[in-house]
Amino acid sequence: MVWGTLAMPNHGAWSDYTNAKVDFIAKVPEGLDMQVAGAAAAAIGTTLLAMDTAGASKFDKVLFIGGGGGVGAIAIQLFKAIGGASFVAATDVPSKHAFMKSMGADFVLDVTEDYVTALSDHKFDLIFNTWHADREKGEPLLTDDAVIISLAGGPHKTNPRVKFVGLKPKAEYWDRAAPLLVSGKVKVPIDKTIDLDHAMDAVDALLHGGVLGKISIKVV
Repeated sequence: MVWGTLAMPNHGAWSDYTNAKVDFIAKVPEGLDMQVAGAAAAAIGTTLLAMDTAGASKFDKVLFIGGGGGVGAIAIQLFKAIGGASFVAATDVPSKHAFMKSMGADFVLDVTEDYVTALSDHKFDLIFNTWHADREKGEPLLTDDAVIISLAGGPHKTNPRVKFVGLKPKAEYWDRAAPLLVSGKVKVPIDKTIDLDHAMDAVDALLHGGVLGKISIKVV
């Protein structure tokens, strides 16, 4: 059995059979549940690609904009386990604050707050923005060589400190992360498990909000 992603712009993961490039998949290690592997793969690939894109060897302080989603919940843990983060701040709606803390966030605040003012005493080695709006807003909070990683909006045309990351990871990312999942050091929060025949129910749940972590699609 393998895990990984099809990588943009390819589709077809919600199916009984599909084609995948060998560069984007890895063998599922013994002790890792397939539902967990499937739910975590995209978030792991995105997070480790973000670390590589940022180019630093260590991220002592990291700020997440939208840290309570499926990517943020896993990324918070990975930045602590792999990225060397000692302080993680995260924004999201108040209903997700306790959840983000349970994932390892040290400081949480409402996504509608002026986080630049609220965090003015801090300088961050990376800002990880999973939301669409205000990609440059956090720039005053960056250390000299730090960047903002954005998962939406495409490449920034004028600001080199805002870097766009799409889902084109490497197979080695899953090999690096697998021991952390097997050992339980990184947890994959699965809010719901939905059979493939009812996959659109997962889309509806995501569109209506309130999902804590990931939704897993059960194929077999």
